[in-house]
Amino acid sequence: MKGFGFFLLMCIVSLLFIPIASYAQTEEELDEEEFELDDQQLGLIEEYFDQATDFFDNAQYEDAIVYYDKVLEIDPDDFDALYGKGRALNNLDRYDEAISYYDQVLELDPENVDALSSKGLALNNLNKTNEAISYYDKVLELDPQDINALYRKGVALDNVGKYDEAILYYDKTLEIEPTDLDALYHKGRALDSLGKTDEAVLYYDRVLEVDPTNIIVLNSKNLALNKTVVINTEESQSDQTLLVIVGVFVVLVASIIVIDLVARKRRGRETTTVLPKANQTTKQETEITQPKKREDDTWRGV
Repeated sequence: MKGFGFFLLMCIVSLLFIPIASYAQTEEELDEEEFELDDQQLGLIEEYFDQATDFFDNAQYEDAIVYYDKVLEIDPDDFDALYGKGRALNNLDRYDEAISYYDQVLELDPENVDALSSKGLALNNLNKTNEAISYYDKVLELDPQDINALYRKGVALDNVGKYDEAILYYDKTLEIEPTDLDALYHKGRALDSLGKTDEAVLYYDRVLEVDPTNIIVLNSKNLALNKTVVINTEESQSDQTLLVIVGVFVVLVASIIVIDLVARKRRGRETTTVLPKANQTTKQETEITQPKKREDDTWRGV
């Protein structure tokens, strides 16, 4: 009897929980249906995203943002639209806003290397160099060959005057992509900043082989060549000054020697003309001092 009563009690409790479980399941299904996109919405997202991409590729970033927003109105968590809007904002120099969208991407995917690298770039543009480098390092921990992170870390180091370290990262970039024009140009600039002007010109020339009309690179090369001319001119002027000093010294020494020789020669002549006079005077004095002998100088007595 007791066993039957316990069984009956369990049945009653089970009946009470069935509606609750059913309600919870219905809530989950409604949530799934709420975020499930129909074919029409998916078609609009694809259309808007393509238009946004076209505007972005043509550097019409404001227009691109309009269409990224249309995508996000339909799906607020659309990964590509969030990242694309962040990039467009970054290119409009709206770096803080860009970072907010990169952060939304990273909430969805904390190890997304593109968002990490792009956030590092935005931080670098805000002169938050150390923070930027920390994000590049996060990327390189996930992918040591990530060319964007390698190049951007080089630029960040370059911006704080760490030119030798920057060159190391430009070199790593060029090991992966030898014709990367940005890495070639910035390595040239870093070398130029270190006073290695001739090497810098070689890297500017490598860029100009591919893009001969690049005004920025042409100007950098001309400035480097002008530095070389100035340095050579200064060295030449320094050499000329040294030669003038040496020449003056040689002339001075030669003049002293000539003056000394002339003085000695004059003293020699004066000695030669005086000596005979001295001998003559001595002879006269002798003649005066010694009495002349009389022709007859014999004793004659008193």
